[in-house]
Parts: sequence; structure tokens; C-alpha cells
Amino acid sequence: MIFVDFKKYHDDIFRLCKKVVESREPFDFVIGIARGGLPPSFFVSKALKAPIALMISKRYPDESQGQTPILREPIFSKHLATLNRMEGRGILVDDLVDGGETLIYGVQYLQKEYPQIKLKTAALYKKAHSRITPDFYVEELPSEWVTFFYDEGEFWNKG
Repeated sequence: MIFVDFKKYHDDIFRLCKKVVESREPFDFVIGIARGGLPPSFFVSKALKAPIALMISKRYPDESQGQTPILREPIFSKHLATLNRMEGRGILVDDLVDGGETLIYGVQYLQKEYPQIKLKTAALYKKAHSRITPDFYVEELPSEWVTFFYDEGEFWNKG
């Protein structure tokens, strides 16, 4: 098991932002995949000074991700949460690309629903066995289970 603590997570978000900004690609908007992609997409949005849209995805039977996904393909929200028109160039952001299904199907879904947009992808981490490589990512991880600091029960029990 790989454990990502708060400091590493924080530092890697800023490393991802730096990579995206230094690419000098002109992004018009950022789309965060909820829930894991929300923190990195927020900071990418701030770094780019670009509006953010949110897309909800589900692949596990409940909110705990310690289980095997039961859905072959992820389910996405019918609409994006945004105040802006979806046009131009966007970047789809998640925290972890494991097998790659969420990113693959997410891009396909968005291109079908919003054919006028061009998309790039970003994630903090990519697994070695992933079927897709994001355009921007911070680190490739071995094919072990990844646990983030916020997945640990003790994180939520601190008072």
C-alpha cells in the first residue's frame, strides 16, 4: 500500500499547477472530477485564473473506495456544475489515474456532450498499469493500492 500524507499531497498539487502553467497552453476552463479531483482542480483553476466546472463520477458501490469497482464504466452527472459556457480549451483534472477508466470515459462523455471543446487531462498520480497517460501528471506510482491522508479514519477523528 502507498500512503500519501498531507505534505506530499499539498506539494504535489503545486507541482501539478506548475507543470500546467509552464506549458503555456491557453486553457479557458478547468473541469474537476468529484470527489478526488476537486482539490487539485481548484488549485489548477486558481493558477490558470480560469473558471472551474465540476463533474461527478461514480464507480464504487458506496463512498468507501476500498472495494473493487462494480461498474465497468463510470457513471457521470448529466450536467456540469458551472456558471460559464463550455467552449474553447479545457483541462480535465483528477487526483489518481488507476486503471484509467474514469479519465477515458470522462473525456469521451465530455466530447460527446460538448463537441465544441478541446480537452487535455491532468492528475496528481498515474499508476504504472493505467490504460491512459494524462497530458500532465506529477508522479507514476506502482500498481499498489493508494491511500490518501483523508481516507484514514483518524484524520476525521482529530478534534
